[in-house]
Amino acid sequence: MIPPPVTIQRCCAWGTPFLLGAVCFGLFLQGVLVPTLPAHVDELRMLADVYLANERQLGSPLLTFVAHLYRWDLSVGVTELEQLTRSRWVQWVMQVLIGGLVFLIARARFSAPASLMAVLAGATFSFVLHHGASLRFDTPVALLILATVAVLLRS
Repeated sequence: MIPPPVTIQRCCAWGTPFLLGAVCFGLFLQGVLVPTLPAHVDELRMLADVYLANERQLGSPLLTFVAHLYRWDLSVGVTELEQLTRSRWVQWVMQVLIGGLVFLIARARFSAPASLMAVLAGATFSFVLHHGASLRFDTPVALLILATVAVLLRS
């Protein structure tokens, strides 16, 4: 008996759950790394900007909105490391939202497996795994840009 030929449809049937599992594993791995990574100099600099924003000594809120975004963290945390870890969890949630937006944007033009591959490539990139949840300005900015692109594609 001759086995049926391998087609794109058959590959996508098992590929989509596999890719979805790989994306979830990559995001889970990022979440595991959030409390274990040491504090970086750029994170401490960003936390210093948050303190300056809290004292109203930082520049324009429009230009430094990310520092103003994390002012809530100063009233909750006891130490700087606790504040940093809590801010990293917020950044991680933003990374998950970025993955969802990348999927929506890619899905507007490509198949579900191709869109999941785009999310997987972004979520498991070594720099993103190591620094994706760090307290930096690029994650909120990327989230806003991708949200804008998603809204433009939907309209």
